[in-house]
Amino acid sequence: MKDLTDQELKIIKKSMFGDYGIYKIKNGIPETIYISNKLHLACGMTREEFLSYTQKDATGVVLPSDRQKVVEEIQHTVEPGKHMDIKYRILVKNKGFLWVRARGHVCGKVSGYPVLIVSYVSELDNANNFKAILDNLDCAIYVRDKKNYEILYVNKDAIQFARQDADISKHTTCYQFFFGLDKPCHNCILPKSGNAMVSKDLYLEQKQSWLHVSVATITLGGHEAFIVSLRDITKQ
Repeated sequence: MKDLTDQELKIIKKSMFGDYGIYKIKNGIPETIYISNKLHLACGMTREEFLSYTQKDATGVVLPSDRQKVVEEIQHTVEPGKHMDIKYRILVKNKGFLWVRARGHVCGKVSGYPVLIVSYVSELDNANNFKAILDNLDCAIYVRDKKNYEILYVNKDAIQFARQDADISKHTTCYQFFFGLDKPCHNCILPKSGNAMVSKDLYLEQKQSWLHVSVATITLGGHEAFIVSLRDITKQ
C-alpha cells in the first residue's frame, strides 16, 4: 500500500466532489484528516463543533447503537480490495438523527496507517428531503425495527407525541420512547400485522385518546421494520 505525500493528499481533496471525509484508520478508529466544506451542516453544527466530535474518532457523530456496525465495516474495508457501503444514523444537533449512506475505499497510507476516503454525496440530500416530507404531514410517524422494537425514525409530530423527557438521540425502543415502559405495550398491534398493511382505530390508555393507526412494512438502513402513522381522532 502506497504512502501518500502531502501533495498527493491535496490532489485527492481537489479531485473530490460533494460531501466527503478523509480518515486515518488507527487501531480501527477513524481519525479525521479532512472533511469537505459542507459536511458538518448535515449534523446542524458549525465546522468547529463537528470537528470537536470527530477529530479523534469520526464515529463520534454516529448514533451510539450504530457505532459497532460502522466500526466493523471500517475494519472490513481496510482489507485489500474491499469497499465500504453502509447505511447508518448520525446525530443532528437539537433534532435527533439522520440516516446516511457512506461509500468509501482505502487510497493509501499516512504514517503507516490506512487512509480511508468516504463519500456521502447524495444520500444526505435524499434523507433531508425524506425527513422534510414526513415532518410536514399532519400526523405522527415513526419507524420501528420488527425484531427488537428499536426506533429507527420519528417525525416532528411523533417527537411531540412522545413522553416529555424522551431522547431520540440515544438507543431507545418505541415503548420506552413514547411511554417510558420497560416492556412492549400489552395491546400492541404490530406483531400481529406481519407483512400486511393494517389500518384501524385504537383507544390508547396511556394518552386517554382515540387514534387512527396505520401500519406498513418497510426496509430502512438494512432493518426490516414497521412504519406507523398515528392520527388523533378523539374529537371525531
